Amino acid sequence: MASAFLEPDEPRTAEMVQVWVEPESRGLGLGRRLVDAVVDWARERGVIRLKASVTEGNLAAESLYAAVGFLPTGDQRPLPSTPALREIGLARDP
Repeated sequence: MASAFLEPDEPRTAEMVQVWVEPESRGLGLGRRLVDAVVDWARERGVIRLKASVTEGNLAAESLYAAVGFLPTGDQRPLPSTPALREIGLARDP
């Protein structure tokens, strides 16, 4: 699953959230296909910046996002559900 939304205060920016693949289905390219679908959705809406975030230390997610063109933005914040962990901001052009 993956979802995204248009930023209300930044009309040409979207944020991708909740990218997840069942553990037994990982490694089959499904994560990349989900991101590609979100990128297509963003392009159709005229988005020029697609944001995401990754929990620091989630190596599989960090690897996926890097492979599909996301770069760190320098933004960091505590993970709301576990403040001892940090979310790292990412972005790319769709």
